[in-house]
Amino acid sequence: MRRLRTLVVGLIGLADWLTSIYLSQTKAAMAVDAAVTITLGFVLHRTYRWFERVADVILFRKKHEAQRYLERLAKSVLRAKRDETIDAALVADPHDALELTMAALFRIDAAGRYAAVSTAAWPHESAPVDADHDVVRFMCTERATLHFSTLRSGVAAHFAHGDAGAAIAVPLFQDDDLTAFALYGRHRGATNLDPDEVSTLESLCAAAHRRTRASKICVTVKHSAARCSASPLRNFLKPNDRI
Repeated sequence: MRRLRTLVVGLIGLADWLTSIYLSQTKAAMAVDAAVTITLGFVLHRTYRWFERVADVILFRKKHEAQRYLERLAKSVLRAKRDETIDAALVADPHDALELTMAALFRIDAAGRYAAVSTAAWPHESAPVDADHDVVRFMCTERATLHFSTLRSGVAAHFAHGDAGAAIAVPLFQDDDLTAFALYGRHRGATNLDPDEVSTLESLCAAAHRRTRASKICVTVKHSAARCSASPLRNFLKPNDRI
């Protein structure tokens, strides 16, 4: 863009020089100068966003490819058959695609604590997170992605391991209950996640959670149907009365 601005200034200067020579005796020189300036300004305004988009695609091509891949992945997890596939989509795939320092998925266990069920560049045996932890309470209250940069260092220390540390936590709710949350670190080049990347990760988590919830509903319906078919009352129904 600096070269483009230099070119524009040069063209305006050239136009001024030419009009000063050939039209110095008339007021046309000022009019031509104004016309050239306005025309070049209009052209620059029209092409600036185009140059900006082209530069963004060229310079950040890898980032855009990673985001497009995760967007495709979010659509595909709805067809996942196993929970392990969903865990990989939430942890391993974003960790590799966005080149993050870490990623982990925590789910609530029978004791009411949040235990790591899938990790990347993070100790799988890390201590469970208590339901009273500040991070959990913030997510339950705000119901939104939590940025660790907004927390006290002592609070965020629980989610740091060596050079790797969580940058954001994306909550996953079932009704009013926080059933899980995903942690994502910064880029391996120590740069922060930008808003577009955070939005992509949120969409991925939401899609995975919808699939998990739909799967649990299907299991519940099947169990209910099995109980109804085994009910003693069914033995007293005539064949034509049975559903």
